Amino acid sequence: AFEATEEELDIEKTDEEPAFLRGQTGLTTELSQIKIVKNPEGSMQRAASNQVALTKERREMKATMDQQILDAIPKNLNRPWLDPMANEHERSLAAEMRGVSM
Repeated sequence: AFEATEEELDIEKTDEEPAFLRGQTGLTTELSQIKIVKNPEGSMQRAASNQVALTKERREMKATMDQQILDAIPKNLNRPWLDPMANEHERSLAAEMRGVSM
């Protein structure tokens, strides 16, 4: 069994520069913050807009394929098949179609 233990720590902050960083910390305080620039003609913007277009195209293709599958399902599954010579892909059992949502 794992037992959680709590410890209290006191942390003191000093303004003194440690010996191993002597002369190096002054450079970091003088740097200005990085400015974020929007570039509407940049490569990242082009990649993002291309991805949006591809996502939309894939979504439309999937919706079209789903609709084609639903359209291929016979509507009246309770009716007995009258054509004994129908192709195998034209025959469906109601039990096979129960999981398909319409």
